[in-house]
Amino acid sequence: MNFEQLRVFVAVAEHLNFTRAAEKLSLSQPAVSSAVAALETYYKVPLFNRMGRRIELTNSGQLLLTEAHKVIQEITTIESKLRETKSLQRGELYIGSSQTVASWWLPPQLQRFRQQYPKVQLKVVSGNTEEIGEWVAAGQVDIGLVEREVRNKSLTFNAIGGDKMAFVVGKQHPLWERTNIGLDELKSTRWVLRESGSDVRKFFEYLCFTHNIDADKLDIALELPNCAMTKRAAEVGAGVALLSVPLVEKEIKWGALRSLNTVLKPVMERNFYLISRNSQVTSPAVKAFSSLVRQSTPVNV
Repeated sequence: MNFEQLRVFVAVAEHLNFTRAAEKLSLSQPAVSSAVAALETYYKVPLFNRMGRRIELTNSGQLLLTEAHKVIQEITTIESKLRETKSLQRGELYIGSSQTVASWWLPPQLQRFRQQYPKVQLKVVSGNTEEIGEWVAAGQVDIGLVEREVRNKSLTFNAIGGDKMAFVVGKQHPLWERTNIGLDELKSTRWVLRESGSDVRKFFEYLCFTHNIDADKLDIALELPNCAMTKRAAEVGAGVALLSVPLVEKEIKWGALRSLNTVLKPVMERNFYLISRNSQVTSPAVKAFSSLVRQSTPVNV
């Protein structure tokens, strides 16, 4: 049995006439008769009593008609939902975002998407860069937004925008009044850093490596799981923090934080990346969101 045979049967049952059913379906009468015969053979019961030129439903035919209406309605609903999903009139998009991206860059992109596709539901989960890569690879989220590429052959990365990074301190930190910070002072000062696996931490370790600083020997006073805690710790003088400039612009303007000019450069740039699975069948929502965020200009490609 297939859906087309069921559709033909319902038309015949409703009209109680093979010719009129064929006309309604734009089929030949032999094709209609063949479809009904195939159902009767499949179920091994007669669906119609044939009385000369008249037909009527048997008990089995009446039972099938009742259930067929339910099946056809369900399939019609499914087809309608699929068409709406294709045209982005409905659907869901699961986004995995690193915390820095989610903190300031992502919300405006979500709003732009919502303005264009208001009926698509957006769901965002946040983690560090390593976690987002794992979630995308495992299919737990449709798409990922991170601050660096991770080693995973199943993933594709596209640069989509970026930010600038800066070392900041609060008023209570000894380096608040300093204008130029040398290597020796960086090696001996206290630090408040994001956790291992985060892109901010990887970026910091890369800067240390390129300037012959042993990151393992630094005085890391606090290792924190998100940007908000790291920023607040820097404000109260717990240590020097490396943070995205857009996250600390207001605090710097208000005088709660100060950006340091160090030998590691006063401001450093980095890209953000859109992650997708190589084998992923791209949904209309993923295509639309990817197109939207790719309009952002990478900082340094």
